[in-house]
Amino acid sequence: MPRPDDGPPRGAADLVERWAALPAGVARWTLPALPPDLGLGALSDTLRGLAWREHCRAAALGGRAPACADAGTACQGGPGQRCLADTLFPLGVGGGIPAWRMATMFVRWLPAARELRLLALGEAAVPALDWAQQVLQRKHGLQPPQSVRVLPLGELFLPVRRRWQLSFITPWVAGKAAVGAEPTARAAADAQGLHHELCEAMVSRAHKLTALSCRDADAQRLGGHLAHYVSRALLPGAVRVLSADLKTLELEGSSRGNEQDYTYFVWVGSAELNVTQAALPWLSLLALCGGGANADKGFGAVEFTS
Repeated sequence: MPRPDDGPPRGAADLVERWAALPAGVARWTLPALPPDLGLGALSDTLRGLAWREHCRAAALGGRAPACADAGTACQGGPGQRCLADTLFPLGVGGGIPAWRMATMFVRWLPAARELRLLALGEAAVPALDWAQQVLQRKHGLQPPQSVRVLPLGELFLPVRRRWQLSFITPWVAGKAAVGAEPTARAAADAQGLHHELCEAMVSRAHKLTALSCRDADAQRLGGHLAHYVSRALLPGAVRVLSADLKTLELEGSSRGNEQDYTYFVWVGSAELNVTQAALPWLSLLALCGGGANADKGFGAVEFTS
């Protein structure tokens, strides 16, 4: 395995260039604290639920068919033909969505920045930013955002810095098990376990962002292989957990896709990291999109501060 001082593996710069050029839309609200009745999960659930119904191609056919979410089916469009609903919030039925797909709209609250952020990723999602803002204003009483920008995703990457304080804004799902079943193996809530979880989450995000950045299935497949190769060569030695103050909790939840009840094993707390410059774009993907299981549904939101 190459040492951090040897520089990033071949292909790393190509991946970062693809991610950095991805169109992104971001709306920002100045918000020193989240009101008690305004949870990130509720905001995400509202956007996901209305997207599945207002932007579903099946439901738009003159009322002749229910929305795919209501019919209990996945989007009927194939690659390159999926409707906006499935692009914003991919819908899996019974077995989850393919590992290379991801949500393209995220609601994040950053306490240190005193900011609520709505992020849209990719050419298809960016135009839906106005719709999403209006939904949050109408359904949750938010005021119009203080700023709205469309920019390359690279402009939202973390600045160059070695030491970072990591804070979990929403619980990080480190494992889950069906109610009544034996829990699956999960990482320990310590520095070593957190290092494993962070690296796995960055590998996953690198794979998904690479696929989102590519236009055809062949490029997505080959790019995914490259993302895995580069990430696993780079990250273990480029990210160090200096200290971790974590607490494990159990939360009960259910999957709407297969109507199965689960116990979620989640982490809350904070940690201090040392990250090489080469790995900062990978860390930025976690800052923007979160990590761990169920990150696309609001879990695993994090903030990195100096």
